[in-house]
Amino acid sequence: MREQSHLDAIDALNKIAALASAALYLHVGEKEEDLALELMDIVLKTARRAVEVKDA
Repeated sequence: MREQSHLDAIDALNKIAALASAALYLHVGEKEEDLALELMDIVLKTARRAVEVKDA
């Protein structure tokens, strides 16, 4: 069961990353683009941490 919740978390992070990536194409200005890039960075860091915790 723990394995499934880990996969669900990774799937959710991938969906968030995809939405943030799509937001880059819909941005109105530089501020929105900066926020989307910042969100992508947070998502990627969180995904890396999740994988590290599983591998530890």
